[in-house]
Amino acid sequence: VPYHVGGDGVLLGAGTRLAASQPEPAHLLWLHPLREKVSAELARKSFGHWAGMTEAWHARSYVTAAAMAAVLREPGDAWRHWERFLSRTEFADTVLTGTTMYRQGTASDAEVPLDAARVLLDMLVDGAGERLEVFPAVPGDWRDVVVESVRAPGAFVVDASRSRGRTDWVRVRSEAGRPLVLVHGIEGELEVRDGRGRPVGWQPEGAGAATIPLARGETVVVARRGTTPEPARDVPAQGPATVWGAPTPASAS
Repeated sequence: VPYHVGGDGVLLGAGTRLAASQPEPAHLLWLHPLREKVSAELARKSFGHWAGMTEAWHARSYVTAAAMAAVLREPGDAWRHWERFLSRTEFADTVLTGTTMYRQGTASDAEVPLDAARVLLDMLVDGAGERLEVFPAVPGDWRDVVVESVRAPGAFVVDASRSRGRTDWVRVRSEAGRPLVLVHGIEGELEVRDGRGRPVGWQPEGAGAATIPLARGETVVVARRGTTPEPARDVPAQGPATVWGAPTPASAS
């Protein structure tokens, strides 16, 4: 049955719109986590209507909102909602634990979902099937970002580096052996090489993307011409951050 749609986007049901703040957006499951294909305009309108009423939200609502904003490629909104969750200014009983799960409430009624950690991954590396996107929802003021050995959908293992606000290089290893459509976002001329530094044939797939053949176990490095991938480096945090449940100066990569 097609989703029922009104002026606010997807409805709760036939003729029933979301008229008040709701902490659990069950009517938006098609956006996250299912990621069904709908028009970008409808998705943004539906999300915006729910996210515009936060009176009844709890901590998990902000995590969900951050995840949905990442899917919509709205990095500013994704970070804003995620930071509200991490800050503990409104939900002091919510703690991001050392296992990357979060606990909400007392021990007797605690939730321990992995959603908060998953939001960060969705901002850094995302994909489906043969399509892999690097730094898809990274806020513009995250000038330096590094990911190392992130396993992405499609059995790809990804390393990537971003400095001074632009992506320098991406390394991908295929563990399944399938064509790769890499949305790299690298500006300027590209160099595409295998794990031994030899040139690899590739085809442009629109602006900032490339189709690259990859056999099982093969590695490809995509870099801005003249850029040499370096070992993983620590990236200092931009300021105090809530990590593992307590506000501390932090660095992350």
